[in-house]
Amino acid sequence: MQQLTDATRPAFGPAWSPDGKRIVYALNGEDSSELYLMHADGSHPAQLTSNGAYNGGAVWSPDGQQIAFHSSDSDNNSDIYLINSDGSGETRLTDSRADDYAPTWSPDGRQIAFLSWENDVVDIYVMDVAAFGLEGIEESQRRNLTHNHALEINSPAWSPDGNTILFSANGHTTLPDLYTNQSLAIASLLFQSALLMGIVLTLIKNWTLPFGALTFLFTLNGLLMSVFHDEYVLGLSMLGAGLIADSLLAWLKPSAERHVRFWLFAFSVPALFCAFYFLAVQLTQGIDWVIHLWLGTIFMTGIIGLLVGLLMVSPVSVARES
Repeated sequence: MQQLTDATRPAFGPAWSPDGKRIVYALNGEDSSELYLMHADGSHPAQLTSNGAYNGGAVWSPDGQQIAFHSSDSDNNSDIYLINSDGSGETRLTDSRADDYAPTWSPDGRQIAFLSWENDVVDIYVMDVAAFGLEGIEESQRRNLTHNHALEINSPAWSPDGNTILFSANGHTTLPDLYTNQSLAIASLLFQSALLMGIVLTLIKNWTLPFGALTFLFTLNGLLMSVFHDEYVLGLSMLGAGLIADSLLAWLKPSAERHVRFWLFAFSVPALFCAFYFLAVQLTQGIDWVIHLWLGTIFMTGIIGLLVGLLMVSPVSVARES
């Protein structure tokens, strides 16, 4: 056993050049990890990349002239890059919202297979790299080989003839958990909307609330949620939702007599509450739900509020009174 590096920072991901004379590896920094080259005996270390990103997964082309690797930008989105072995010509090959990583060359050096992770689903993609110096690979040139929704895929490897790709896979454990968590979160928001609007609509139906009452109620609810989730920005977001709800109350002046305004208010307030909740989540940890899911949840909370409003001021009673 021989130690090849002696840096104060962690080195990882070494890969031999095809001729066995050089090794590429990644070296961690404070806010990045750059690729380095060294001779096979550990001598003459030289920095290969200097893009200030998190680089890793370096693999040599079969002819030893180029190195493919993945690089994560400031938004933590990972894409596949290509660079000449002398450090020149760094080129971004993928540019998608998915995380692309773990590149591997085909035996003839004309294609790169890689993993792409989006919405907790991992697939194997292949792209053609006929010549170095491309501006990038168009989205249409990324070919999904697996179209997988049930497996956790890892470690793609080409067969010697380049006609088959071998990979390991486990049964998908995160996808059912994801759906369960999403369902519970949606159910929680719908239940909370029904409870909140039951209280709010009872108050405005029977009393004239001063400006700030809803702000106090929303902020208190947000602070309780903040303590539970340890995300105190929820309190600030609910403060904003409460101020807008108070403004709606002052503008619409909903009541049993103004039943259309009452129903409009009943729909708008829980949708507003839910929208500000998602805003807080996005600012703190990001929303990994598809847009249709969280927009649909906002709309459904509004429908729940409307149903509560219709229970309190029903169209039948309104028709009888008129």
